Amino acid sequence: MDQNITLLSDVLGSRLDRPEPPKPKYKIKMTKIPLDVSDYTLDDLVKDFGHTPVHTNLFDTKEDRTFIVEFETVEIMNEFVAKYNDYEIEEGFKVTVEVFEQKPRNQRKSRGGASGYGSHYERQSQPQQRQERTRGGPQRGRPQKPTLEELDAQLESYMNTGSNDATPESTETPADNPQQELPNAN
Repeated sequence: MDQNITLLSDVLGSRLDRPEPPKPKYKIKMTKIPLDVSDYTLDDLVKDFGHTPVHTNLFDTKEDRTFIVEFETVEIMNEFVAKYNDYEIEEGFKVTVEVFEQKPRNQRKSRGGASGYGSHYERQSQPQQRQERTRGGPQRGRPQKPTLEELDAQLESYMNTGSNDATPESTETPADNPQQELPNAN
């Protein structure tokens, strides 16, 4: 009788078989770097520190630059922060250096796009009811196009207004009336 009983843990698998969640990834963020500080200056700063970085990246904004550095261990990163936080990189400009935790992509906050990062569609705060569109029905935000009959009526009225206002004398050309003098070109 004991042989026929299967444990739920045997069917679903052990929790020990699951992979470990990824370890948090730490990086260094150096901010308030003036725009005229070159990439080579920042590379030299890292070389002078004495440890080879695993990753570096540089971002420019309208106001300043941000430098991201990653080393092998958190201890090395803490040394870097202790050495270069409030460091005067240029006369009158002190940089801010801090260690931050980079979250895995699936744990980052969405930026509000309908399909996540990079989407150009905006999410609506409240769901809107779907409006059925038919060929003859009105469309949102667009003026309704005139029908063929309306266009014909507009053209007819335009053509008739020009011929009713004209008098026979004003429509004659000089070739029709030989007695009318032509102005001299002299």
